Amino acid sequence: MALRRRYKIFNKIIKTYKMKVNQKGMDALHRPSFFQSLNSKMSCPINDLPQIESYITRDTSIKGFTEAYRKRLAIGKKCADELKALTPGISIAVEFDGKGREIDNIKGATGLGLIDIDGLDELELEAVFSKASLASYSCCIYRTISGHGLRIFFKYKRPDDCKLSMIDLYELSLNKAINFYEMLLGKEADRKCTDFTRLSGLAHDEKAFFNWDAAPICISDGDIHNFELKNTKPTPPHDAAAVKRTRKPGGGRKKASSICQKPTMALVAPHVENLMKQWGLTFESGSHNDYVNRFAWTCNLYGIQKEEVIVYAQEHFCGDYAPAISVINSCYKHGTSRFGSWTFYTKDQDLPARPTIRFIKQWLLSRLEFRRNKMTSKIEIRNLLVENAKYKKWTNLEDTIKNSIWVEMNESNMDVSMKKLEAIIDSDFSMDFDPLEEYLKGLAPWDGKHDYIGELADRITIEELPGYFHDQEQFRYFFKKWFVGMVVGWVNPTVINQTILILVGKGGIYKTTFFNYLLPPVLRAYFLNDSSANYMDKDFLEAFFSMALICLDELEAIFGKNLSAFKSNMTKQKFSIRRPYDKYRSELRHRSSLAATSNSIQIIPDEENRRYSPWQVKCIVSPIENPLEYDKIYAQAVALGQKVVENRKKGLKNDWVYWLTNEDIEKMKVHNRYFMVVNLSEEQVKRFYTVPDIKKAEQYGTRLKFRYNAEIMERICTNPAMRQNITSQSIGYTMSRLGFPKAHRSKGNGWWVIEKEGAEINTDALFSMADARSKEEDCK
Repeated sequence: MALRRRYKIFNKIIKTYKMKVNQKGMDALHRPSFFQSLNSKMSCPINDLPQIESYITRDTSIKGFTEAYRKRLAIGKKCADELKALTPGISIAVEFDGKGREIDNIKGATGLGLIDIDGLDELELEAVFSKASLASYSCCIYRTISGHGLRIFFKYKRPDDCKLSMIDLYELSLNKAINFYEMLLGKEADRKCTDFTRLSGLAHDEKAFFNWDAAPICISDGDIHNFELKNTKPTPPHDAAAVKRTRKPGGGRKKASSICQKPTMALVAPHVENLMKQWGLTFESGSHNDYVNRFAWTCNLYGIQKEEVIVYAQEHFCGDYAPAISVINSCYKHGTSRFGSWTFYTKDQDLPARPTIRFIKQWLLSRLEFRRNKMTSKIEIRNLLVENAKYKKWTNLEDTIKNSIWVEMNESNMDVSMKKLEAIIDSDFSMDFDPLEEYLKGLAPWDGKHDYIGELADRITIEELPGYFHDQEQFRYFFKKWFVGMVVGWVNPTVINQTILILVGKGGIYKTTFFNYLLPPVLRAYFLNDSSANYMDKDFLEAFFSMALICLDELEAIFGKNLSAFKSNMTKQKFSIRRPYDKYRSELRHRSSLAATSNSIQIIPDEENRRYSPWQVKCIVSPIENPLEYDKIYAQAVALGQKVVENRKKGLKNDWVYWLTNEDIEKMKVHNRYFMVVNLSEEQVKRFYTVPDIKKAEQYGTRLKFRYNAEIMERICTNPAMRQNITSQSIGYTMSRLGFPKAHRSKGNGWWVIEKEGAEINTDALFSMADARSKEEDCK
């Protein structure tokens, strides 16, 4: 009996153990921890995974928080976020010991992970939800507390013989899961929310999806090998110049007496906090992200391991700023190349008497920010130190400023040559900065409905000219093409805005002012008002690269070589120029668009004028007294340009494009006739020649003659000044357009003409009775 009783007890123990092991795929030893609020540090493990289902679908407290948050969100995000920190949460990836949320409180991994997909509208949300629920890896999918995002839980499993740490295995599994779901859903996951200890805020969702028997993410040996190669970090090098050196009274040197040891977080943290104060940064509401980012960036430079910074952040930052760990992860991910590039000196250590390049970089970066402006190719600086800051805003690094930096370094007993200082600053030490791309990337998305560019065009009132496609509606249509083409040309190296928008009208109606204020204030330095009218000048060509918009003020008709250069420059993708002080020629990308103003109506010199888009203006609303909504206008331009580019890549047809179609070009030919200058070559040819009918050649007798272009030019250019505006090519074009028969002789091509004699020419110039009758009819 005793043996049988022992056997039953043993079976019961085994049965209980198997139930724990088979808890719907969850690790028997480690279960997600439940927190009463996202700010709480106390927790308890859940009983089983279906308890999460109960929290999301049936818990009245979570339902109340969700409804209250969404009501507040309608008022404002800041108001809603005050409530968000009080909502319950769950540490889906780890089980804590219940006493805190730091690394030391982790009991183990649960084998679960989470993915966030945010910024979805109502239709996108449902479509993405449906796709995600079909994935074999999806354990749980529910709508976040904002109602504009999804949270997806997935499983992963440690492969046999895998030696990765818990955190590394989670990171590998999470990256594979993110790649899978991004490809499946066509939406980007929030890669900032990837921290191992991150809490998942719970929200009420009666329609949530659950499948606790989902398959785990597959991790292969190749995945582990690639992960280890990618994440192997070189040991932060010790700076040989960190050796403590002191000068002898006689000028000699002592041998190295001590070497700077690898710093610890406890040693570095107070120093970094002091630097934050000197840089004017405080850990307070509104500046949490900047503070944590700069703090982590500096620790990375000093060679402090990420895990140490995370432990420090959990104690000092996470209570007030939950995303702190995500910011640190991102900072370390993008700062691997500069890890350990700074040397930490204690108070009893002397600075190197002959500073190395690394130490010079450290000295500069602790006091100044450097960047290379890709538009101007100039180095710009800004002070980091708040006290006695001379350059609070980004300033071009002129020679005087560079000399001042050199003097300050040498006054600090740093033996640095100007040549070495210039070599450091002009290297990749100064990060590239593109002002146009930075501005456009920072814009909020366009709402897709409001036509801000159309409203901008309507600020300009256009004269109606029947028969010339010249009215307000046509102007709005062509202005939008020109404006979007300008914005796309800023960021796409293959796109050139080949149209020049010209505003024609009397003075004082804000024509030039309109273009001057067309760029937002942060980009206004990249506007050029040019009135030189020399389109072959090197400075003008360089402006196509360094400016966003060039306005040709008081534009007049262009002739001769200047016209050829002008038309060529508008379509070039690159300009090969040797810039001042450069050793070699540079290939400068064409980024700028052209605009112009004029008081003269006759400004187009030839028939091939698709590049011109002139408009006669009545009046313009002052952009000074009535400022533009720059962000909304440019956001619409970005959205329209992106749609056209994406459709072209996918092979889809566009309903609207930012370039001129064949139909648009034909319209502009008619439109531009109103602005054509008097064609001197055409008038002179008609004055001296008549078009013959070759079929009636015998009737003309000796009056029918063959003439080369040079002969025609010699006869019609009665005034030497005409030769500057009439070329052999323009004569050939005029003869062909007027219908003169073309012929070929042994010496070249020419034309059949009937030459008018002197009497006939003079007769044409006389006033006749037919002219009088025509004038009377015009008056009636």
